[in-house]
Amino acid sequence: MSHTEFITENQIDSLEFPDDMEDVAPPPPVVKEPSKSNYYIDNKKLSMALVEWKLAFDAAKEQGLESPRVPEYIGDCIHKIASNMSTKFNFRNYSYRDEMVADANLNALLYLHNFNPKAATRSGLPNGFWYLSQLCHNSFINRIKSEKRQQYYKNRVMLDMLSNMSDLLGEDDLVEMGNISTPDVQAMYADFSSKVTEYEKSESERSKKTKKKDEIAEEEAPKKGGLFAFMEKDK
Repeated sequence: MSHTEFITENQIDSLEFPDDMEDVAPPPPVVKEPSKSNYYIDNKKLSMALVEWKLAFDAAKEQGLESPRVPEYIGDCIHKIASNMSTKFNFRNYSYRDEMVADANLNALLYLHNFNPKAATRSGLPNGFWYLSQLCHNSFINRIKSEKRQQYYKNRVMLDMLSNMSDLLGEDDLVEMGNISTPDVQAMYADFSSKVTEYEKSESERSKKTKKKDEIAEEEAPKKGGLFAFMEKDK
């Protein structure tokens, strides 16, 4: 059975090495490269650019002058934010993603003048990245709602057409139109009916939530003062 032999300190001193053996330099120290930032937008630079443009916009508006042109840098940031947001898991699977990005670019420019440099933030400084992200996000949601509404109208038309087709045409007529059988029409009718019902149900639930939210806001208004507080006081 083999065993490990240890070399003592005295034995190390007595070891002999060839004269032509070159000295081996120690390996260079490992220098860790600074990690690159994961952020694709310089929020500080963007916020400063937005503040400067907003001040110029307000000054031009006060003097009745034409609004200043939005800097190319801000426009580029808007496009980057919208494009990056469209790759997120909750947006990337939509077939009309390009339209979502285009809408976000347009809406962000349209509502850029609403940027408030004095808005409260966690850092106490203007946050242009957050503001533009909110504009892009809201634009995405509006485009999705619009696309779903348009698809609902198309499904509704198809549903009515299939319903009339089943009532007016017989089996022989359907075959002559393209080898369509009654079961085929029934299957298509069931599919469109399901889609229409699903959309109408979701819209009904959304309407109920909005109504309830408005009722809660109305109940809370007297506690926060304002017009409702004066009305209650007069009573």
